[in-house]
Amino acid sequence: MHGLQDHDLNNLIIMSFKKDRYLIIKKTVSDKLIKFIYDYFLIKRKAIEYMYKNNVIQENILFGTWKDEQVPNVYSVYADFVMETLLVKLIPILEKKLN
Repeated sequence: MHGLQDHDLNNLIIMSFKKDRYLIIKKTVSDKLIKFIYDYFLIKRKAIEYMYKNNVIQENILFGTWKDEQVPNVYSVYADFVMETLLVKLIPILEKKLN
Protein backbone atom coordinates (compact mmCIF):
# COMPACT_ATOMS: atom_id res chain seq x y z
CA MET A 1 0.00 0.00 0.00
CA HIS A 2 1.60 3.13 -1.26
CA GLY A 3 2.27 5.90 1.23
CA LEU A 4 1.35 4.01 4.38
CA GLN A 5 3.70 3.98 7.34
CA ASP A 6 4.56 0.63 8.93
CA HIS A 7 2.41 1.33 11.98
CA ASP A 8 -0.56 2.29 9.73
CA LEU A 9 -0.19 -0.96 7.81
CA ASN A 10 0.03 -2.92 11.08
CA ASN A 11 -3.14 -1.19 12.32
CA LEU A 12 -4.95 -2.17 9.10
CA ILE A 13 -3.79 -5.77 9.49
CA ILE A 14 -4.95 -5.90 13.12
CA MET A 15 -8.31 -4.30 12.30
CA SER A 16 -8.83 -6.75 9.43
CA PHE A 17 -8.01 -9.69 11.70
CA LYS A 18 -10.37 -8.48 14.43
CA LYS A 19 -13.18 -7.94 11.92
CA ASP A 20 -12.79 -11.08 9.79
CA ARG A 21 -11.26 -13.44 12.42
CA TYR A 22 -8.63 -14.64 9.95
CA LEU A 23 -5.58 -13.26 8.21
CA ILE A 24 -3.90 -14.35 4.99
CA ILE A 25 -0.14 -13.97 5.08
CA LYS A 26 1.20 -15.00 1.68
CA LYS A 27 4.54 -16.75 1.25
CA THR A 28 4.66 -17.74 4.92
CA VAL A 29 5.18 -21.42 4.14
CA SER A 30 7.52 -22.45 1.34
CA ASP A 31 6.31 -24.41 -1.68
CA LYS A 32 8.74 -27.16 -0.73
CA LEU A 33 7.21 -27.50 2.75
CA ILE A 34 3.68 -27.40 1.32
CA LYS A 35 4.58 -30.26 -1.05
CA PHE A 36 6.09 -32.25 1.82
CA ILE A 37 2.93 -31.85 3.94
CA TYR A 38 0.71 -32.76 0.99
CA ASP A 39 2.72 -35.91 0.26
CA TYR A 40 2.81 -36.77 3.96
CA PHE A 41 -0.99 -36.71 4.20
CA LEU A 42 -1.44 -38.75 1.02
CA ILE A 43 0.90 -41.43 2.36
CA LYS A 44 -0.65 -41.29 5.83
CA ARG A 45 -4.17 -41.60 4.44
CA LYS A 46 -3.21 -44.65 2.38
CA ALA A 47 -1.41 -46.28 5.31
CA ILE A 48 -4.26 -45.65 7.77
CA GLU A 49 -6.84 -46.89 5.28
CA TYR A 50 -4.85 -50.12 4.85
CA MET A 51 -4.41 -50.59 8.60
CA TYR A 52 -8.12 -50.02 9.32
CA LYS A 53 -9.29 -52.33 6.52
CA ASN A 54 -6.90 -55.10 7.55
CA ASN A 55 -7.51 -54.75 11.30
CA VAL A 56 -3.89 -53.84 11.98
CA ILE A 57 -5.15 -51.06 14.24
CA GLN A 58 -8.57 -50.06 15.50
CA GLU A 59 -10.06 -46.77 14.40
CA ASN A 60 -8.74 -43.95 16.55
CA ILE A 61 -9.20 -40.20 16.17
CA LEU A 62 -5.42 -39.71 16.46
CA PHE A 63 -4.91 -41.69 13.24
CA GLY A 64 -7.76 -40.07 11.34
CA THR A 65 -11.25 -40.86 10.17
CA TRP A 66 -13.58 -40.81 7.18
CA LYS A 67 -16.57 -40.26 9.51
CA ASP A 68 -16.23 -36.57 10.37
CA GLU A 69 -19.67 -34.98 9.86
CA GLN A 70 -18.07 -31.71 8.74
CA VAL A 71 -16.39 -33.46 5.79
CA PRO A 72 -18.24 -36.75 5.18
CA ASN A 73 -16.30 -39.50 3.40
CA VAL A 74 -13.11 -37.43 3.39
CA TYR A 75 -10.02 -38.41 5.37
CA SER A 76 -9.52 -35.97 8.22
CA VAL A 77 -7.24 -35.85 11.23
CA TYR A 78 -7.61 -33.85 14.40
CA ALA A 79 -4.39 -32.33 15.80
CA ASP A 80 -1.98 -34.12 13.45
CA PHE A 81 1.56 -33.77 14.77
CA VAL A 82 2.93 -32.28 11.54
CA MET A 83 0.21 -29.62 11.45
CA GLU A 84 0.54 -28.86 15.16
CA THR A 85 4.31 -28.45 14.70
CA LEU A 86 3.74 -26.12 11.74
CA LEU A 87 1.34 -24.03 13.82
CA VAL A 88 3.90 -23.68 16.62
CA LYS A 89 6.57 -22.63 14.11
CA LEU A 90 4.20 -19.97 12.69
CA ILE A 91 3.50 -18.33 16.05
CA PRO A 92 6.45 -15.86 15.84
CA ILE A 93 5.37 -14.79 12.34
CA LEU A 94 1.79 -14.23 13.47
CA GLU A 95 2.90 -12.39 16.59
CA LYS A 96 5.06 -10.09 14.47
CA LYS A 97 2.15 -9.33 12.11
CA LEU A 98 -0.40 -8.86 14.89
CA ASN A 99 1.95 -7.16 17.35
